[in-house]
Amino acid sequence: MLHQHGVDALGLSFAGEVLAKARPPKEPMAVLVLDACRYDLGARLAEVVDKGEPARRAEVLAVRSPLPSITALGMPFALADEANTLCVEITEEAPARWRVTARDGTQDLTAAEARREWLRRRFKLKPASTTDVKSVLDSPPPGPKESGRLLFVFGDEFDTQGHEGELKFTGAEEHIERYFRVVRRLRDAGYATVSVVTDHGFIHWEPEKDEVDALPAGEVLWKSRRAVAGRGLKHPTALAIPIKGSDLECRIPRSVNAFRTYGGLGYFHGGATLQELIIPVVVFRWPKKAEKVAVVVTPLAEITSVKPRIEVRPGGAGQVSMFGADVKMVGRQVVVKVVEPGSGRRLFRSAQSSKVNPDGAPITLTLEREGGETCSRGAHLQVEARDADNDELLDRCDVELKIDLEEWD
Repeated sequence: MLHQHGVDALGLSFAGEVLAKARPPKEPMAVLVLDACRYDLGARLAEVVDKGEPARRAEVLAVRSPLPSITALGMPFALADEANTLCVEITEEAPARWRVTARDGTQDLTAAEARREWLRRRFKLKPASTTDVKSVLDSPPPGPKESGRLLFVFGDEFDTQGHEGELKFTGAEEHIERYFRVVRRLRDAGYATVSVVTDHGFIHWEPEKDEVDALPAGEVLWKSRRAVAGRGLKHPTALAIPIKGSDLECRIPRSVNAFRTYGGLGYFHGGATLQELIIPVVVFRWPKKAEKVAVVVTPLAEITSVKPRIEVRPGGAGQVSMFGADVKMVGRQVVVKVVEPGSGRRLFRSAQSSKVNPDGAPITLTLEREGGETCSRGAHLQVEARDADNDELLDRCDVELKIDLEEWD
């Protein structure tokens, strides 16, 4: 299809254009800008956020990366309201590199800090309007008043671990969980709309010898394993595609083939497979006055195991009715701890957080003993349910320890 009809035949917009339409005119929004978030990963993140919610919160939209599908081009097109305002060129310096500028400025948007400054100027935002995934997870993110109602959060874990070869072996689920926590924190900070955009996708592939092509002939200005850019390029099989915003063209090998050039093989982007070219924009929307579900601990009298199981459930009146859960209620990630009153010394803790949904269903968490902590049989302790994001105490109950916790257990 690309060979016969060109990339515009896809009928897909660039991410920045779709993001502009998703932005509420007078309400705050947070944008999670991820490097190399393939379409299936965006859909997986939407699935995780939606799980157990009383109403669907996520919408996954298909958009396209510019070609070549690389970060230098993909990031500006993921953030610009109008793709036609971007000017793309390749510098004549050695080594040649990409340069992307917007009509309203001279900043090179291929540079991360220049993109951040351009966003602050473009939307008249405050200095705190750009941050990163680690900062959001380490401390509360800037609220709408601190950011100027539009917050951009940047993360590059998919791309970094892909190039390092780790992503192929570990999978993406750990990163999906991290981004899920980021989305929750942004929601709790006052952003009722949270969007996810990305620059390109990727493939994992080890080409056979017959899948490695010779480089195109012509005025080659830039080259990679998955694309070559320049003017007057000729190649017997590679796709010829104009580069948006420029007078340049690129040649892209068909399917999963690679050009014979620099770089290790295994993690690819730059080409035009579905996994590289078709990318997601994910939009999460919550009610403006959304309220986290209350959580209560199902009472128990005794702890009789080094791995006690504690049940928690939604609490409070009016969360679930004959018509289902209140759509203004949102789920809450919860951890459970067993502590010694007075000292606060923690003896048990749930290994990971679990989501309590507004649908009324209880969940059971298995607790693990804190290493090295001792306590005698008969001690009176407290079971605490806490919010996993801000450590808010949600409920507690008294319990008696019916085993001896010895140092060597």
